[in-house]
Amino acid sequence: MFADDIKLFSVLNSIEDSASLQRSLDGVSRWCDENFMQLNAKKSMVMSFHRGEEFVHANYYIQGVGLQRVQVVKDLGVHLNHALSPDHHIDIICAKANRLLGLLSRTARSGLSTHSISILYKSLLRPILEYASVVWNPYYQHHIIRLERIQGRFVRLVGTTLGFLFHEVPVDDVMKQFNLCPLEVRRELADLAFLSRLINGSLDCPDLLAMINFRIPRTTRSTELFVRKYYRTNYLKNGPMARLHSIGNCVPAELDLFCTNLKTLKKKWVSLYVDRGECG
Repeated sequence: MFADDIKLFSVLNSIEDSASLQRSLDGVSRWCDENFMQLNAKKSMVMSFHRGEEFVHANYYIQGVGLQRVQVVKDLGVHLNHALSPDHHIDIICAKANRLLGLLSRTARSGLSTHSISILYKSLLRPILEYASVVWNPYYQHHIIRLERIQGRFVRLVGTTLGFLFHEVPVDDVMKQFNLCPLEVRRELADLAFLSRLINGSLDCPDLLAMINFRIPRTTRSTELFVRKYYRTNYLKNGPMARLHSIGNCVPAELDLFCTNLKTLKKKWVSLYVDRGECG
């Protein structure tokens, strides 16, 4: 439940499972009636999450009214499709970011300073490309490149205000000048921050914390904090929890995830990329 919304979900392996889910829906409907609340069947929907062609397909009803079945749903600002792939979400945020980038471009022509343009980008446009990235962080290169291109266009926009031709802007130098990191690095920072808050208790979510597998070292040479698992597919290997385990094991040995404050942790992580010349 969140605000005035409620979600019912279940793993369905048979028609009996779908019947059980319908009984749960009926129970919620009865409770609402008894408490003088009204469910809006027209605003309710059904979605089946599956990665294969075969799945249990069933119709669901609220007080005899059939619920609409959808292939994509927006949940707390993130667009989810039936395969839990980020494709649709990335399509939407890229389109939105490109429209805003066009607005920034037109505003820049009015004489806005590069510093002001940078502030607008960091406060208005970049958050669109990063919101809830822990959920949808892509691992396919074409997704990663597509997101980076938007920041690349912004950097070239700033470069033109500095006197360069659009296609001759020294992108890396301008990024360093305005303290910009690749968006992929910032998504890693978001993962690291989420992991740190989760294991240190500032993020109160026992269900997620129970999914973190700490590693008990057998030798003094072992420095990895989290268990490494074998995953049969890239989809599982790059899922949120697997990704958190992996990034936790990449934290430099001199940093303690349980004692180092989040600001220091992020600064050290970015410094690794600065040393390689990838970040400003």
